[in-house]
Amino acid sequence: MSALAGIFAIAAVIEDFSDRVVRNQTISEANAELHQWHTEAYKTRLPGLKWGRTFWVAAVAGGPYLYTGKGMRDAHYGLKISPEIFDVVRG
Repeated sequence: MSALAGIFAIAAVIEDFSDRVVRNQTISEANAELHQWHTEAYKTRLPGLKWGRTFWVAAVAGGPYLYTGKGMRDAHYGLKISPEIFDVVRG
């Protein structure tokens, strides 16, 4: 994880990424599920999502953190995200 400058740097990147995704109208208007998440659910869920994303990236980068949440496919299944919208998120 040293190549990513530690957990605080990862958390800062995740903070910015998460806020950009929520503000992106292309993503929020892609389908009804994403629209609901981006207008209502994020208000109570985004802090926890940022935390989970931070630990996921840290774990993928070599730890020592352990991510125990859902895999990418399962975590996003209910949002019915098309490959095109994943590409928008990926940038």
